[in-house]
This record gives sequence, structure tokens and C-alpha cells, in this order.
Amino acid sequence: MQRVTMLERFNIRNSMPFSLKYDSNHEYVVATAEKIWESMTIDKRIKPAIKMKCLIACLINLKLGLSSLNYVCYSRRGEHYSNLPTRYRRDYYTYDIMRGVFSALDTLGITETKLGFINLSDKSSRQTKVRINDDYIETLCNIDNKMIEDIAPPELIVLKHRGKYADKINYIDDKETNAMRKDLIAYNELRQSSSLSLKGVNVNLLNESGREFINLYGVNTNEDGIIKLRNPYVYRVFNETFKLGGRFYGSIEASMNSELRNHLYINGNKTVEKDFACVHIRMLYNKKKLDMKEDAYDMLTDGDENLRDLYKLIGLVSINSKSKENALNGIRFEISKRYRSKKKNMKINSKKNYNLIKLFPNLSDSSIDVYYQKWVDAHSKISKYLNSDIGIKLQNKDSKIASGVINYFTKKDIPVLVVHDSFLIEEKYEDELVEIMNKEYYKLFKFNPVIK
Repeated sequence: MQRVTMLERFNIRNSMPFSLKYDSNHEYVVATAEKIWESMTIDKRIKPAIKMKCLIACLINLKLGLSSLNYVCYSRRGEHYSNLPTRYRRDYYTYDIMRGVFSALDTLGITETKLGFINLSDKSSRQTKVRINDDYIETLCNIDNKMIEDIAPPELIVLKHRGKYADKINYIDDKETNAMRKDLIAYNELRQSSSLSLKGVNVNLLNESGREFINLYGVNTNEDGIIKLRNPYVYRVFNETFKLGGRFYGSIEASMNSELRNHLYINGNKTVEKDFACVHIRMLYNKKKLDMKEDAYDMLTDGDENLRDLYKLIGLVSINSKSKENALNGIRFEISKRYRSKKKNMKINSKKNYNLIKLFPNLSDSSIDVYYQKWVDAHSKISKYLNSDIGIKLQNKDSKIASGVINYFTKKDIPVLVVHDSFLIEEKYEDELVEIMNKEYYKLFKFNPVIK
């Protein structure tokens, strides 16, 4: 019988970007790196300490890739590194060092690499992807999450071009950016002094994304079934200018699904989650000096959960699209992606994603437009904002609200967690959280939000 290897479960489509947010001084990790270092065909006369730091970071990234069955992707283009502003770099993050270390790992048979490409005809590209080889799986499996140190990213205030893999932009610090960075440092210090854990989770009953989260972030499980979690640093991302985007990223809470967040504890205390209902739709009404108390989706769904999911998708896409054609294509793509993911039992895995596609005889423009037009008609008072690419501006508004909420509680040494427009806090602070959410929203819009 042919031997089935763990690597056959990897899919080249699944990858995670190489992260600069990991380090380790644990004796096992250091000893493993030193043993590999001895056999590496790399110039060890120049910057050996920095190259060793790179090797340790590579091993941790490969370990986390193994835990989630993801390739680790990185660039082998010199321009990627030379064009990256200094503020976003680690000292080892250079073309020569990164390529040299990963190539040496390949030469030793420790990793397997799928080289990236650039399609000159349409400018599409794929970064190089790398994974651990079978013979070294056990070595990496012995690196557990408590050996991994989460460190602050090189820059907490990120400015980048738009797009998932867009280039980062340099900027000159001013009073605003310095103040934001100071606030983030204080917030991260409070988060690092707090303990985050999951309680009452049956790991055997979790779906694939839930199990992957535990593999990536679970440190240990004690006899009471409490899973202690790693605690990554939080940073903010702006797009093109500091007037667009600005949301908080990198947090543990944003990496877990809502089911797991129901089991989240801060400093051993149960949490409650509060969020702004229909926040971006409500913001648009408020911009026109109109109040909207009703639910933006219920008016169209009559209690049908599948329709609600569809109109939430249509609302999200229409706010972030630049044209109706762009919106219809985006809706079709998202429905198809969710359906494919459900069939393959991949990361997006829920019954509603399958039911969504059943609403359509096909995914032609005309089929989607039936629902799309109902959405536009129901919200005709704000229709001028739809397909105007206003979503990125609204994200800037909700990031300012989030910043106000976070800074208020940070000054009181009370950790509050954030997932864009929703917040988690210890139950005893629930009423205070709602009060501050209301206050921060009213500051910007002079209307009261709906908080659930």
C-alpha cells in the first residue's frame, strides 16, 4: 500500500504570508536552529546573528504553516525588499538573507518550494510558497505554541496601498501618527499583561476553522479544560491616506469565529460581546441627517435567515463597490467561493453558505439583480452612496469609534477586545461598554446607534 504522507493534505491554494511577528528564545527552538545552522550552505561570516534570527523566524512560520496545513509564502523578488520602507522591516528581512536561508533549507531537504511567478500579460502573480518536508515534520511538531513568542510588528501604524497584498507606503510622522502609536503601545502593553483563554470548548466538536484556530493559538489545556491562548500584538492599517481605513488588525479575537468568542475569558472572567447593528448602513442614513432605528435587513427578509445572509452580503458589497457591474461580480464571486468552500469542507464551513446558492436558479447578472434591486429600492434614501466606494471611508469612521472605546478602557486598565465594530469585555463592564460605545458614535454622527 502506498504511504500517505501528511504533506498530501496540503493544498497549494492554501497559504499564509511569512510573518515578522514571531521569535523564540526557547532552548529547544534555539538548539534545533543551531543544529540546522551547522549544515547550512550559507555564508556564515557575514551577519551570522541576524541570519540565525531569520532561521528561527522561518522555523516558527513553517511550524504554524504545518499546524494549519498552509504553505508559507514569501517573495524572491529583490524589489519586494528594496521597495519596503525601513519602518516596516526587521533587520533580517532582506532579499539576500531571506532567499539565502530558505534556499539553504531546500538544499538540506528540510523544505519543499513551489516557485512563484509573474504573468507579464496580465500582471498577475503568485509568491513563492514553501512547506516542511515529511522527514522534518516531527522536529517541527515538537515546537509547541508556548515556545513561540509573539512580538510587536516593526511598525504599529501601517499605511499601504489598497488591496490584500498591496505595497506599504512610507510616511512622515506627525502629531496624529505619534499619538496613535502611543495609544497602541499602551493598549498592547495592557493586552500583554492580560490573560486570554477559552473555557467550555469541546475541541472534538469544532469545525475545521475552529480546530485550526486552536492549533495556531492554543498554548496549553489544563485539567479544568481551560485553553490558554497566545496573545498577538494589535496594529492599525490605513489605506492610501490616514483618512481611509484605519481599522485594528492582528488580534486574537479577530482570528476566531463567533462560536469560539462565546467561550472567551479575559483574566479568568467570562466576557460579553457588544456590536453596532447595521453600522455602515446606519452611518449612511445619519450622514443624510436621517435616523434609522429598524434593522437594515429584516425589512427585506421576513425572518428568513438565508435571505438575511444574502442581503448582508449585498449590503457589504454595494458599499465597497465602485459600480453596479463591480457589485454584481463581487456578489457572484462571494457566493461561489462560499459554496465551493462548503463542498470542499475548507475554512468557510457552515450550512448557510450552501443554502445561499440555492436562492438562485443560476448566478447570472439577471438572477442576482432581482435581489440587488430590492436592496436598492428598500434603501433609496441612501442609494447615491451605493457603488461609490464609500466603504473605506466608513471604515475610517468605525476605526475612530473603536479607538475612542479602546483608549477609554485602556486608561482605566480594563482590557477591551475589538473586532472592527464589535467589542468584547468582562461581563461586569457590559453597561459601561454600551455607554461608551453610544458616546463615541454620537460624537461623530449626532445620532444614537443601535447596539446588540
